[in-house]
Amino acid sequence: MEFHYTALSFQAPEKNRFKYKLEGVDLDWMDAGGRREAYYNNIGPGHYRFHVRACNNDGFWNDTGASVAFVMLPHYWQTWWFKISLVTGVGLLFTYIYRIRIGRAREMERLRLRIAADLHDEVGSNLGSISLLSRMLQEQSSATDEAKKDLSLINRISGETANAIKDIVWFINPEYDTMQDLLLRMEDVANTLLSGIECDFQSRIENPQRKLSLDFRQNIFLIFKEALANILKHSRATKVWIHVSEKNGVWTLSLKDNGVGFDATLLSQGNGLKNFRRRTSAIKGSMEIKTQPGQGTELLFSTQSV
Repeated sequence: MEFHYTALSFQAPEKNRFKYKLEGVDLDWMDAGGRREAYYNNIGPGHYRFHVRACNNDGFWNDTGASVAFVMLPHYWQTWWFKISLVTGVGLLFTYIYRIRIGRAREMERLRLRIAADLHDEVGSNLGSISLLSRMLQEQSSATDEAKKDLSLINRISGETANAIKDIVWFINPEYDTMQDLLLRMEDVANTLLSGIECDFQSRIENPQRKLSLDFRQNIFLIFKEALANILKHSRATKVWIHVSEKNGVWTLSLKDNGVGFDATLLSQGNGLKNFRRRTSAIKGSMEIKTQPGQGTELLFSTQSV
């Protein structure tokens, strides 16, 4: 906004001085000197009054001065109805996005349930039939030794595949997404794989019913299962301690055995830890292995639980 003003003085107009103030904007009078214009930027909507005073060449001020009142009308984006409409529109947009996300999440859960059911019913059933038929053929006296070896291999492979399918069904089934389900599955697998070895399984979790991401469940479970398989194959242990804990959002897994242990300097020379490192990196975790020959082995794994 630009205001122009002047004062009549015919003797020495160049000596006239001015002060001005815009009510609602200026807190005090502004000394304009001899300038006969006032400028304002970004004046909001509302009622205002502009005042101006002048003094003559002798320095006498006119305290009455002059004034002009005016109203600044708001732009459409400054009106109350526009602000309400904007807030309402943003709220509706977020509601729409939220509903889409919820709908997609539910659709994904239905898909996971359907895939899990199909794998269990179709693939699992077929593998069970293959295993059963191979055992029946092995028991037939007419089968040659070579055929029995092949049938034994078929039976073993079908059994291993059936177990792998069982794990996959558990991964993708949304009914097993909680921390409690993960712990129950880990304990069940530990008791199954370490049959004949004393196993002490303990857990201390802040929120057992909290849902976990598929990546977290899958990588944690496979790290755990592979660690158990290594204990079973190489440690010659008689007892295994398993401890799972969660504190302040940090999830920790400890597996310790009383087996033969091994030389820790040989870890970097083999390929046995590649899967551990890959899965640990996938969920931004950290892993440490403590071992010495004749003193057992301990695997420590920690990550942010998600």
